[in-house]
Amino acid sequence: MLHWPEAQARGIASWLDEEPVHFVFNLGVFVTVVGLFRVMESNRWLWVCLPLTGWHALEHSFRLWAYLHGEGLAGLLGHGGLLFGGLPIGERALHFGYNLAELTLLVAALLTEVRSEHNTRYARGVAELRSNRLPLLSGCARLDYPETVGGARS
Repeated sequence: MLHWPEAQARGIASWLDEEPVHFVFNLGVFVTVVGLFRVMESNRWLWVCLPLTGWHALEHSFRLWAYLHGEGLAGLLGHGGLLFGGLPIGERALHFGYNLAELTLLVAALLTEVRSEHNTRYARGVAELRSNRLPLLSGCARLDYPETVGGARS
């Protein structure tokens, strides 16, 4: 859009475009997916997402090591990477693909859990919301009790 060279076109928050930030973020995604997997281990989308996020975190671990040692390596699978010379795509395109795949798998896992009729935790949570057991949420969320808005019940 602005026709800047790739090295300068790093976005509005370019100061966040450093390898330690990417490492911490991807490690957080991996830990989150591990936590979700422990709770929902029957979710097939998480079975696919877990090794992908693990590989992505491993890739960033290697890139962080290279960054801290002043080496400009392309990672493990980026073009010119350590494994077999990498894939014939750039590292930004590769990591965009990682992130897109992880996000897609996490959304699919969420939709699977929400739509599952056998998920008793979700069903129990919905039942509690509908039965006014959570008074703070039910007073704000339900419009069929107009006397709770702006004042006490009569």
